[in-house]
Amino acid sequence: MKKKTCIVLGGVFGIALMLWICIQFVIFPPNFMSTSYFVFGLIEALTGYMTWVFQKQEEVYKEAKGKIREVDYILVHRANRNNLVL
Repeated sequence: MKKKTCIVLGGVFGIALMLWICIQFVIFPPNFMSTSYFVFGLIEALTGYMTWVFQKQEEVYKEAKGKIREVDYILVHRANRNNLVL
C-alpha cells in the first residue's frame, strides 16, 4: 500500500509544483529559478506517471505468470518473425 501511495503522491506533487509556478508566472515576471522549478515539476510528474504505468505492467505480469506459455504463440512467431507479439 505504501508503494502505491508514494507513486500517486509523486505525480500529484509534480503537478502541484507546476501549478504553483504558473501562479508565480502570472504574479511575477519569469526568471531562471521559476522556470527551473517548473521543469523539475514537469519531470517529477512524468516520473510519477511512468512509475504508475510500470507498476500496472508488473501487476499484469504477476497475474499472468504461469498462464502464458510460449507454445500458445508459436504459430504467430513462425508466421512472420517481424511481428511483435505482446
